[in-house]
Amino acid sequence: MSQGQLERFDVEAYKNKKVLNSKYDLVKIWDIASLKAWWTPRRWIDDFWKNWTINWLKSWELKDSLNITNIEEKITDEWLKKSSATLFEKWTLLIAMYWATAWEVWILWIESSTNQAVCSIIPKIEVNKNYLFWILFLLRKKIKSETFWGAQPNISKDYLENLKIPLPPLEIQNQIVEKMDFALNEKKRKESEAKTLLESIDDFVLTELWIEYKEVEEKKIFAISLNEVIEEFRFDPLNFQKKDKHIEKTKYKIWKLSEFANVTKWQSISSDNIIKWDIPVIAWGQTSPYNHNISNYNWNIITISASWAYSWYVWYHTYPIFASDCNVIFSKDEKILKTEFLSYFLKARQKYIYSMQQWAWQPHVYSRDIEELEIPLPPLEIQEKIALEVKSKIEKANVLESEAKEVYDKAKREVEEIILD
Repeated sequence: MSQGQLERFDVEAYKNKKVLNSKYDLVKIWDIASLKAWWTPRRWIDDFWKNWTINWLKSWELKDSLNITNIEEKITDEWLKKSSATLFEKWTLLIAMYWATAWEVWILWIESSTNQAVCSIIPKIEVNKNYLFWILFLLRKKIKSETFWGAQPNISKDYLENLKIPLPPLEIQNQIVEKMDFALNEKKRKESEAKTLLESIDDFVLTELWIEYKEVEEKKIFAISLNEVIEEFRFDPLNFQKKDKHIEKTKYKIWKLSEFANVTKWQSISSDNIIKWDIPVIAWGQTSPYNHNISNYNWNIITISASWAYSWYVWYHTYPIFASDCNVIFSKDEKILKTEFLSYFLKARQKYIYSMQQWAWQPHVYSRDIEELEIPLPPLEIQEKIALEVKSKIEKANVLESEAKEVYDKAKREVEEIILD
């Protein structure tokens, strides 16, 4: 074991790729822990998947979960005995070696076996397992930068065994764990508060409009039975469109969207026409990294992606954009309709817009159908009141999310100070 250099895991410092000396010995993981990875039982042998009792963890179940408490599939005790698989104990440290969750680390909170994409790390010496978790978690950028890429990201067991990590005394390990655990809990608390605020917006908007909200049925509004077609003698899907009954109880007058707003469809643009410029492009509902140098844009507009997987997504824009393959909505008269208010109402009814999708070779929401949407239109002062309250909720949520990030980044910087010279 020897002292050496360790890449920084502080977010800002990592951009500059600074390398500083560690105060403590750098050791290879195989010097302090055993690493094991297993394989998947053959799915066509039913006996391995019947009368199951043993948890069997797949790498993609590890996504977005630092602590594993729930596992989807199980295998038989017989298969566990016949194979080379191991039933890992509670608190075992795991790292994903390939597929979408490669580089991620977790702690197993329940007993489980694993598939071949998951590697277990079992200490051979006295070491805080949570310290190993946090140091690997914080070194993910380094691991990612050294990962082999072919058809998929891949970390080999050999790479992990030879990966060097700092190993401070147990007292310092415990101090680092306490600091990072506290930061993580604070981060989750603030993110949860932000999520609760954002999730309350739809209910707030609908309640203010006196709308009793119920989930839209899973059935698409254009999905019909053969008997309905025969009875009506019509194949036109618009003939079968179901009305949004949820807004009938509102105390405000209901208008068709086209009566007070313009709806246009901006066509797709070819990649040949996209250049580095000064107007952001919204393409298929996603923000493009490129810009478009034309003047075909407006301030204060709503976009609803017209096709592909993002069709039915609603966005509100207060800056100039060019929208590609999107339905674009803006008020005909801001003295009658505040575009911002309309955006929050459409966002609250986004699931209904999803149900308007028609399918050919891809899902599609047509501007002609959006024009027919029924919208309750309260007086302007009520629209402004609703819009201001929603903006306040969004701003508070943004502050909480920013604080959550800062709490976490601050802890990482403090851990750096503990480990690095």
